[in-house]
Amino acid sequence: MASSSNAALWLLAFVSISVTGCSSNDSEDTNCGNVAACGGDLIGAWKVVDSCPAPGSRGINNGVCTEQLRINSIKGDGTLSLSADGTFRGSANLFISETSEIPLSCLTSNAPPMTCDEHSAISGSSCTMDADTCDCTVTTGTGWYDFGGETYVISGNTLALANNELTTYDYCVQGSMAHLIVGSKKSVVSYQGDIVLAKQ
Repeated sequence: MASSSNAALWLLAFVSISVTGCSSNDSEDTNCGNVAACGGDLIGAWKVVDSCPAPGSRGINNGVCTEQLRINSIKGDGTLSLSADGTFRGSANLFISETSEIPLSCLTSNAPPMTCDEHSAISGSSCTMDADTCDCTVTTGTGWYDFGGETYVISGNTLALANNELTTYDYCVQGSMAHLIVGSKKSVVSYQGDIVLAKQ
């Protein structure tokens, strides 16, 4: 059985792909972001074919002030297989581009204070000044993760992965497509959006 830390890494990768992801289908074809929880049969093998994030950004408090994080793009692939014995397997490979909008007051309150350019050099991200914020963009890659042996539980319209300890989604199966609604329940990340899966 995969360790809890391995499961967390896989779930983080899978969710991240899904909420901002690269897609082989047009969102109009997959109805991405326009589906409410309805339940259905999730048993079988699925592949991520589309995804769409909820609009806007989310605030992150670093203990000094709050910066805004927005996801620019994620390119990758992901799979999810749920077996009738209550276990799931999955894989993910992705590259994530995200931008942190850091208030200038966050940088000047450091000891010692720093400029946006200095923060860029220290953080390894690409930063530019935009009015009173320092906007820093970084792209990271995960490489392939393959995990299996963890458990899942389906209750009504809800799918709980890793024995309900890590990530829970509302979901809806419509024909050969399934939608996992990210951010509707407990998750290892706070992104929100819709994962669209195609039955294999």
